[in-house]
Amino acid sequence: MHSLGNALNFDWEHYLTLAHHLHQDSSFAVCDEAKWRCAMSRAYYAVFGRAKCQLVYKEHQNLPKKDVHSWVIRMYLEDESRERKKIGKNLKQLQIDRTIADYQEYSEVTSSMAQTSIIVAKATMTFLKKL
Repeated sequence: MHSLGNALNFDWEHYLTLAHHLHQDSSFAVCDEAKWRCAMSRAYYAVFGRAKCQLVYKEHQNLPKKDVHSWVIRMYLEDESRERKKIGKNLKQLQIDRTIADYQEYSEVTSSMAQTSIIVAKATMTFLKKL
């Protein structure tokens, strides 16, 4: 747990750590593609969770009742700051990749796709920590 603003929250970076371990751990006896799909999903949710908390707890934005994922992405994409636009762009790409990993069973997910999601997520978390 960590503190962001005045609220005590789950540390979303734990999802990123989990994504990394899922991608790297060959001792875990599960289909590799299943691990890579989970890693991509957790990488997205790590960044989404942190980005949402930034908006709600630190910037005091009102969370909408529906379409929260689209709202969070839009809040960053439509900002004037180049850094925040980059966060939004990365988050949107991670969301697209997560959708492939979670819902498109006919699409092959590879180790390099999972690795790319993890790298993008780590970079985006670094941007978010600087806000």
